[in-house]
Amino acid sequence: MPEIDEVTDAVEDEVTNLERNSALWVTNASHSVNHFQNGIVSVMYPSIIEEFGISYVELGILVAVRNAIGSILQGSFGLITPFARKTRLLALGNIIMGAGVAFSGAAGSFFGFGAGRAVVEAGSAAQHPVGASYLSGLFPKNRGTMLSLNVSFAGIGGFAAPLLGPLLVVALGWRQTLLIMSVLSVVIG
Repeated sequence: MPEIDEVTDAVEDEVTNLERNSALWVTNASHSVNHFQNGIVSVMYPSIIEEFGISYVELGILVAVRNAIGSILQGSFGLITPFARKTRLLALGNIIMGAGVAFSGAAGSFFGFGAGRAVVEAGSAAQHPVGASYLSGLFPKNRGTMLSLNVSFAGIGGFAAPLLGPLLVVALGWRQTLLIMSVLSVVIG
């Protein structure tokens, strides 16, 4: 029976360095876009409150429900990740996220906006459990370094959102900004 190190080496040899590095950077970019599109929405709250005529309480309920959906689905993705192709789960998650972002931007009511954000959470929930598992499998000898790098890219996306978000919202409007983010989510996915 082969030792674990022998199996790990055999799996590593099946994936070329180019494939491994490409997967790393696509996963990092995806994680960054995920956090950017999530973070940019908070910059849009004043416009959304005004356009839909909602209160801070209603906005708070939306955020709470969205967070609950994301948490539940993130756990669900963690449970199915060992049994599914991680690349397909990540791609599907980004496509679902992009569709939700587009739906949010096109929504004609606060309920539609909230439904769009729920779809966003359904897609973005794949990122942490699936992405971490995928990178851990690709880089078993450098797992910590690669996961740290991936988390750093998420931080870059989260940091950039409140800096670039106001510029985009003022220049394009909140709806157009979301539509651009939806395309970016799908392209990266």
